[in-house]
Amino acid sequence: MFVPQPALTAYRRDSERLPHAPAVEGLLAGVLVFARLFESIAANAAAFRSKAAQAAATLSRGIDATTVPLRVDTTEAEPDVTLDPTAEEQVLTLVREHELLGAARGSGALPERVRTFADLAELARRIADRAEQAGALDLANSLRFEIERLCELLPAVEHGRVLAQRARVARKANAYEAALHLYKQVGALGRRLDLGELRARARIGFGLLAEVRGNLPEAARHFQTAAREAKRAAVVDVLRVAQRGRMTIAARRGDFSSALVFAWDAYVDACGDSAAEAEMLGNLAQLALDVGRTDAALAGFSAALDRRPGPRIALPVLGGAARAAAALERRELVERFAREIDAYRSDERFAYAIASSLLDLALAFANHDGAAAHDRVTAGLSLAEKYGFHELDFRLREVGERLVTRRRHDTHAEQVQVAPRGETVLRHLIHEATLGEEDRRSSRRRAAVPAH
Repeated sequence: MFVPQPALTAYRRDSERLPHAPAVEGLLAGVLVFARLFESIAANAAAFRSKAAQAAATLSRGIDATTVPLRVDTTEAEPDVTLDPTAEEQVLTLVREHELLGAARGSGALPERVRTFADLAELARRIADRAEQAGALDLANSLRFEIERLCELLPAVEHGRVLAQRARVARKANAYEAALHLYKQVGALGRRLDLGELRARARIGFGLLAEVRGNLPEAARHFQTAAREAKRAAVVDVLRVAQRGRMTIAARRGDFSSALVFAWDAYVDACGDSAAEAEMLGNLAQLALDVGRTDAALAGFSAALDRRPGPRIALPVLGGAARAAAALERRELVERFAREIDAYRSDERFAYAIASSLLDLALAFANHDGAAAHDRVTAGLSLAEKYGFHELDFRLREVGERLVTRRRHDTHAEQVQVAPRGETVLRHLIHEATLGEEDRRSSRRRAAVPAH
């Protein structure tokens, strides 16, 4: 079970566990300063709750050791805690200078204003999410504990989101009982306040835990309910996660036709969000590759790249595209995708995605350019060993051994027959690659495909 720990303690634990890469260390330091701000606010929580006229929260490190004043509006039924303009600018400067939200665009970009405590809590939750993605689980959870300690000052839905994120961290750390307890809290909050988003988030968590236990039918039921709740609540990002869960379970059960339909539904729901579209197209293309439809796979991967996604999405898409191109004997495309992946090789902020795409490249090159394949295996192993990516390490070594013995590599699966609804999705996927940007913006003709 996770227990609260001060940000500095969490920082030390993560620093000892994670590799000493400049990008990781810079992010950890930035999250630590932000978390210390939250610890200062938490220390004055009693004053906030009693509607004190003013409470001062002092940063113990960072931002020139200045104070961060907070104001409480006592004219409201509930205290409206706000940062003054100077403190607001200091918070935004901290986030910007440490790149705590990365180079995010659109909905993931740095907000223009952080005026209320609710704004600050939402920003903190996003920063904790970024720390989690970088592997800093202790620091991420420390920050979330601090947010939750002031839950009386949060909108209920934001409190539920924080609980759901803490549950996700517990699940990733194999603390399944702790995760289940937190997901139950999220669900109870959603039922009590009739918040469909929180009920959906809880169901997604239950589905993921059932999947870990190997209970695929139960997982499928939870994801189906989550998708229904998220659709009613019009929470598109949660709906996409639920649909992705349904897709994964269907694929694991060998029902690739249903998996394709669920992935297509998630893509349709992402319409208008280029990053989300790219991610969903990548999922569709990977499914096409899994059923041996390399033509549809290459079309889907190419359509995803046309959305110009960031590295987190682009790298696995490029790796899959290289494998599809190799299967179709499009060597010029393999070389092009390889150059784009190689451009990221020195940027270890995306170490897992780079190592995974290098494995894909090794497979793409294996049957016609052994030297190029060996180079990618060596580079991928270097990252896998440094960061402890054990599964990738095993798979890269397996490819390396085949290269030494000159055994032929299977770059893609044999073609699998899919039901008519699956074929419909594959045709839609090929068509997406023919659309220009203007056609994509103006088109609303993406049809739903029946699930049965």
